[in-house]
Amino acid sequence: ASYDGQEESDESMWMVAVDCMFLLLFFGELVVVLLASLGASSQVLKEWRVHGLDIFVVIIGVTEISFTLCGFRVDFFRFFRLLKLARVGRLARILRHVALFRKLRLMISALAHSGMDLFWASTLLLSISFCFSILFVHIITLHVSVADPADETVEELRAFFSSIPRAVLTCVMCVTGGVSWWEVIRPFIEISWFLALVFVLFVFIMVVAALNVVTGIFVTDAMNKAGTDRDMATALRTARKQALRVELLTLFKDIDVNDSGSICLEEFAAMMERDDLQALLSNVGIEVANPEGYFKALDVDGSGDISFEEFIIGCTTLAGQSTQIDMMLAHSELK
Repeated sequence: ASYDGQEESDESMWMVAVDCMFLLLFFGELVVVLLASLGASSQVLKEWRVHGLDIFVVIIGVTEISFTLCGFRVDFFRFFRLLKLARVGRLARILRHVALFRKLRLMISALAHSGMDLFWASTLLLSISFCFSILFVHIITLHVSVADPADETVEELRAFFSSIPRAVLTCVMCVTGGVSWWEVIRPFIEISWFLALVFVLFVFIMVVAALNVVTGIFVTDAMNKAGTDRDMATALRTARKQALRVELLTLFKDIDVNDSGSICLEEFAAMMERDDLQALLSNVGIEVANPEGYFKALDVDGSGDISFEEFIIGCTTLAGQSTQIDMMLAHSELK
């Protein structure tokens, strides 16, 4: 039946044909993917888990069409058509390889790994609110027991602090924007300035200290855990290598003043007199203290000239190892 209670008309043959066509394409894609995954024995189990839902949807689709062609109408299978929407989630596996969505995937990964951090952060904040709530409820209970029942302040206090759970909820709402804490502190001022100062202290502890500390730890830990994602780490390493290659290409062109396609010792030594070129080397993690020694380290074939390939490979290898290389060169000169 349709959503308005009217009986649906029988499906026409062209709709069945379209269903068969899409099911055939879906089945063909699934077979090709599964056959391709069998070639990599280390990923067979992973691929079978990933495509388990696809296999189930194909089986349900074949069964439904078989019943339809045989003249049987089984509405039960229509509910399983909603499972086809889950295939939209497979787009996420494609988008993770697109650099444009790298930041989005990093955020999603950080949220996915923040479950325990969220639990402990909530536990800490609720514990602080609970401790102050006990104090507030105790003092308010003593005041209400001797106050005039017709006092408007009593009704306001009962609305926020009639029980410890409600008091905890009130404290949490005050620091999260659910309620203006002026509405809560106003009856406190009528009772005691000490109670009002305690409430202000609670707000300062939660907003200035607890929330800021928890937020910093929460964000840092979530980002660190998201950084352990292998695909994300691989993409970041690839991006760093590409950026390093671009910087080294610019540096090579600046050092090769005669555009010969190679760097001689004189050109490499002249680099030390230019602060801009030294700054470029520092950006890639190379500090040249001994130009002649570094030139020999980069000149792998000993031809007396450094080609572009030697420069790129050498600088990539020596990046971040300047101190160690300087010590090795100094030790060699002492010998």
